[in-house]
Amino acid sequence: MLESKCEPTSWRVDQTFMMRTSALRSSDRHSLADLLVQIDSSLLRAQNGEEILGALHPVFARFQPSGAQLYFLYADSANCPVSARLVAIANALGEPQSFDHLPATTLRLADYPFSLQVIKQRQPYFVENIFTHPKADEQTRALARLFNYTAAIALPLFVNERWLGLLVLQWQQPQVFGDAVKIFFKTLQSNIAAVLAGYRSALEREEAYREIELLYRIGSLVNAAQSYADLVQAVGQHAPLGSFTISITHFENYDLKRATYAEIAAVWGAKPERVGTRVYDGLPVPFVERQVMQVVSDTSDPNQVTEAVRQVMRACGYAAYLSVPLTFGTTVLGALNFFSDKPREYSQAEQRLAKGIADLVAVAMDRIRLREDSLRVQRRTERIAQINAALLTASDEEQIVSAFAEYAAELEAECVALGYLENSADSACIVRVVAVYSPQAQSTPSVSVGSRYEFDEIFKQRAQQLVLIEDTRHDERLTPRERALSLEHGAQALALLFLRSSSELIGVLSFNWRTTRTFTADERAVFEAILPSLAAVVGRRQLWLKQAQMLEKLRQMDRLKDEFLSNMSHELRTPLNAVIGLSDVILQGMDGELTPRLQQDIQTIYDAGQQLLSIVNDVLDIAKIEAGALTLRLEQIDLREPLQEALKTAHVMAANKHLSLCASLPDYPLKVRADASRMRQVALNLLSNAIKFTDVGHIWLRACIQNGEIVFCVKDEGIGIAPEHHALIFEQFRQVEGSLHRRKGGAGLGLAISKRLIELHGGRIWLESALGKGATFYVSLPSC
Repeated sequence: MLESKCEPTSWRVDQTFMMRTSALRSSDRHSLADLLVQIDSSLLRAQNGEEILGALHPVFARFQPSGAQLYFLYADSANCPVSARLVAIANALGEPQSFDHLPATTLRLADYPFSLQVIKQRQPYFVENIFTHPKADEQTRALARLFNYTAAIALPLFVNERWLGLLVLQWQQPQVFGDAVKIFFKTLQSNIAAVLAGYRSALEREEAYREIELLYRIGSLVNAAQSYADLVQAVGQHAPLGSFTISITHFENYDLKRATYAEIAAVWGAKPERVGTRVYDGLPVPFVERQVMQVVSDTSDPNQVTEAVRQVMRACGYAAYLSVPLTFGTTVLGALNFFSDKPREYSQAEQRLAKGIADLVAVAMDRIRLREDSLRVQRRTERIAQINAALLTASDEEQIVSAFAEYAAELEAECVALGYLENSADSACIVRVVAVYSPQAQSTPSVSVGSRYEFDEIFKQRAQQLVLIEDTRHDERLTPRERALSLEHGAQALALLFLRSSSELIGVLSFNWRTTRTFTADERAVFEAILPSLAAVVGRRQLWLKQAQMLEKLRQMDRLKDEFLSNMSHELRTPLNAVIGLSDVILQGMDGELTPRLQQDIQTIYDAGQQLLSIVNDVLDIAKIEAGALTLRLEQIDLREPLQEALKTAHVMAANKHLSLCASLPDYPLKVRADASRMRQVALNLLSNAIKFTDVGHIWLRACIQNGEIVFCVKDEGIGIAPEHHALIFEQFRQVEGSLHRRKGGAGLGLAISKRLIELHGGRIWLESALGKGATFYVSLPSC
């Protein structure tokens, strides 16, 4: 009975509880619906993130969270959320709070895998205890500790496929969320997303206006820029895009096929010392071929960058970068790079802004490039002209290397050395240093004049005329022997200009550096431009040296010849004087009476001895004149006296040939400053020469004053001299060829000596003659 009575009672209790619970749930649903209406009316008036959180004040009153955050979500080109930016925070009362104290307001969602997974589900996510949730990662728990919460509701906010934001409500204590609560926040999610879409659209319109104004401001600055440094400064000061370094990379010299290096043209922010350097196999340059933007949120991620790029980025302290090609038409001029020292995501707006800035910078960069190219060509042309001008006036090896003085100082070269190639019996290439110039006066160059270096045969047979070695330690073009020789002398960089004449290597001009360096296109152009003139100057100098050596040998031989003639003449005069003296004694009958036949023979010996003595005396005179040892006894004389003395001797010679010798000398004196004996010798040489080559006719000697000079001449009616032989007859040991001349004999010294003697007196000698019409020899001397 008791049991039968208890069962209905228990059923009634359960029924009553269920009725009350159902009534409560119905009441809760009605109250939550009213709460949604109340929130919607407030949301419609919300204009920003703080007002959106303020519209949720009924939620704070109803569910009592400890706080809330509203984030903007940003997606990549694949529409995958990549970052979140905090825009508003509310406390437990729903009041807005400042978040300036937070270490970061922009989160890379890749660092919070759990949160990213929650967002991608696009559904409200209820976390009753983050510290016991099986899927929560440590990064998300660290974020929970930062904001001091344990339970949370995350509402991903989106409209259609567009990601808008994320609303997070937090509780300090673990929570249990019922179905009605979940339905409520599901409905609230779409309502807040709609309001946030309007807010984001308004912000984007404002951001677009600001972007236009910013681009206009940057455009005016870059249009006025005069250098790459001005360009990067304009960007860095007005649109840093959260970067601590911005650079412009110049690709004018970039080889797309080899992809070897790129040159940093300008830097704003950290590490400005990198300007002008080249980066090998590490700069973000592959986009040059594709002409697309490169976005790397984390340089330590092997999926985003190669190992080479990662090493360069790590060395520079770059954790993320945005690199935009600078394209003008179809030409890629370079890249505009935004580097961050921390991993970060670059939003679509930031990428769009960077692209707009890059378009402005590219136009200005092309203008600056053209201007700098023009100035660079002008400077290069002036430098080449200056070096060539100095080379053209160089007369020796020291002046040749000194022609590069200013350029070597500009390149900060340790020294410039010129070496000549020497022949070697073992076919080795031996270079002897002939001149060295060092722009650093305080230091002694490692290369010295006179040093000789033996190189491998490959050095001699190089096909290139210019070899630029940026690092002697690793350049594969150097043989081991050449590399060791270079390092021995401290040369870690070399510019070798191989000098050739008629395709034959004649020397090398080298620029030496004690440190490694990179050579610019301008430097290569200068070296290549000066090579032809340098090779010509060195070749001409070497030819001159060879000729000088040959001339010196000839002079030495001539001196030896003169010494031989002088010595032999002196040796011959002693026996000749004895022969002539004894012959004269015998002819005078001092040794007894001579038969006619014997007297005739002794006379022939005497005449031959006199003739031979005359030749010996002439040879001595020539030797003295050549050696500069002939002494003239200059004094004021009347020229008629030595002329008359010469006539007396010549009368005997003419009478022997039955020739008529006539003289026409003025009554007034012919005053000259001369050596009387030498004037007699000249006159007698001319008269004897005329008698020798005249068989029939007359010979005249005339003298007068003409135009303030004393002139005398000897005219004959002999065989004459052809005009083409006029210059030859004044050369020593020379006679005009021909049987008529050779029959007359003689050593061919008389006219040569006469010419030298007259010139020593400051006069001149010449002739007028034609073959078969006689000859007239003129002598002109300055009068006193």
